[in-house]
Amino acid sequence: MRLSGEPPKNLCTDQLNLIVCCRYAETLVQHSRINRYLAKHHSKELDELQNLLTEFEKISKSQCDL
Repeated sequence: MRLSGEPPKNLCTDQLNLIVCCRYAETLVQHSRINRYLAKHHSKELDELQNLLTEFEKISKSQCDL
């Protein structure tokens, strides 16, 4: 992706926060008890979270290939 104009001053901080949050969410989803609870009580949100994490992983891998 390309930015038009000058990048925001907090872009690096936001990107780092996103990476940390996604990695933390991955560890929560991979935890069997948490995953079972979310699947039972919040299945729609769990599906959305897993889709977001999958998309994040694809974008992260494509960034590394540059």
